[in-house]
Amino acid sequence: MVVCVAPNASFFFRVNSNPFPVAVKLSRSQNSFLKWDSYLECNGPLEFDDYVIQESLAKHGVIGKVSASAIVAIWDAIRNNGRISPANKKIIATELGVVDKS
Repeated sequence: MVVCVAPNASFFFRVNSNPFPVAVKLSRSQNSFLKWDSYLECNGPLEFDDYVIQESLAKHGVIGKVSASAIVAIWDAIRNNGRISPANKKIIATELGVVDKS
């Protein structure tokens, strides 16, 4: 499973049951689309071809939205990650609706 963090740039992060090196915990209780508590990998965005995204949306639709409370933690992980370029951080910040104070 993936979470889209920047729809206009087609940036996604992976979701897994086990923590990644740079991860944000997503609780099932606050993110109803999850089957159990999981972790969002915030080590660098994955990019998918538009065709792959459209096919997945046609087949599955949008299955959920990350809770507003997780957005702050996601942004903190991204903002403090030296592996994500400043340009990509700016794109993600804009699309997450956070104010980038760096």
